[in-house]
Amino acid sequence: MGSVYNSPEASAPLAVADLAAHPWPRFGNRKKYDPRAYQLLLTAIPAIFRLDKDEYLRAGADLHQTLTIEPEYAAAHAWYAYWHIFLVGQGWAEDPRAAMAAANAAAEQAVRLDPFDAKALTIAGHVRAFLHRRLEEAAAFHERALAVDPNLPMAWAFSGVALSYGGQQDEALERLDRYKHLSPHDPHAFFFDGAMMLPRLLLGRHAEAAAIGKRVIMLKPGLSASYKPYIAAIGHLGDRQEADWARGHLLALEPNFTVSRFLAGTPFAAERDRNHYAQGLLRAGIPEH
Repeated sequence: MGSVYNSPEASAPLAVADLAAHPWPRFGNRKKYDPRAYQLLLTAIPAIFRLDKDEYLRAGADLHQTLTIEPEYAAAHAWYAYWHIFLVGQGWAEDPRAAMAAANAAAEQAVRLDPFDAKALTIAGHVRAFLHRRLEEAAAFHERALAVDPNLPMAWAFSGVALSYGGQQDEALERLDRYKHLSPHDPHAFFFDGAMMLPRLLLGRHAEAAAIGKRVIMLKPGLSASYKPYIAAIGHLGDRQEADWARGHLLALEPNFTVSRFLAGTPFAAERDRNHYAQGLLRAGIPEH
């Protein structure tokens, strides 16, 4: 499928300074869209969270078609960025670099089109943190999202994840707990609750991290990202039987996952956090190379 981000404006990097300096209108480009595009978006969103690979790829095609019909549909660009994040995270991208570039282009186009869309802002922040390790820039997007909508659970969750990547585990824990307070019955809890493992794991609260991980995996056993902090936590706890079970499931989803691949791709900036996570994986039996 061809790119919808070929224009010079779409490919130009969005300056973080623009978040404060550009005199955007308060309501962005909120307008009525072609019903076909709206229906395609409504079809794609639940397919993203089902995480069935075939359905997932069809959701990507639906989002692409949405943007072909309505190129200025900011929410669709945001969800297309989100789709690419999972595509990379699940190991389903045939060309991870191209998928990362597409995620970045989609997220930034969403913000250009509607700079007061809090969901687009925080997704743009997560792209910068998770895929590109640009944590200071990610923080600016998350703070902007929370200023626009302080009650958006996704923004609290993604900002907490970015803080965890940056080594600020206590602050990350506060933000992730705030997400849970705002959305105690989130239908996508399998994803955002999984993030709650990260600061607990890296603060040495392994039993708490493992308890969350077990619950999340039962909710969505096909999400490979949930297994990794869970396996690291039970590795530190020394639960060999559970480690064997979880490792088998993760390697069925990502056969090439190793500790060296984790270290090469992880966005965690602090050496102590990277080492702590990696040691847990090694103790749980994840291959080093």
